[in-house]
Amino acid sequence: MPTIVAPTAEYVAAYGLKRPSLADARSAIERIFRDAAAPVWDRLLAAAGLTGTDEADSTSLPRLVGTMEGSDDAVIRLCAQSLAIRHHSFQHLAAAHAVVCTA
Repeated sequence: MPTIVAPTAEYVAAYGLKRPSLADARSAIERIFRDAAAPVWDRLLAAAGLTGTDEADSTSLPRLVGTMEGSDDAVIRLCAQSLAIRHHSFQHLAAAHAVVCTA
């Protein structure tokens, strides 16, 4: 999968999109693992070298997604793919919006 590069904006108003964050990743893990989500989330954060408190950091989500992609759990890998798609879609739409606004 291509490398995720941090987008230039937090929100693309024209498309009603917000950049995916660690909070979105955590929410996905909680929906999947329900009551067992906390230890799964803690393991993912630790493996990615994150604390969970730097959710606004534009490099945190790509680090977490990379960790999730290397998981032995197929469901976590699928979740990583979903987050990567959202992140890439946001990036491309933000870039397209920037081009349109400068035209």
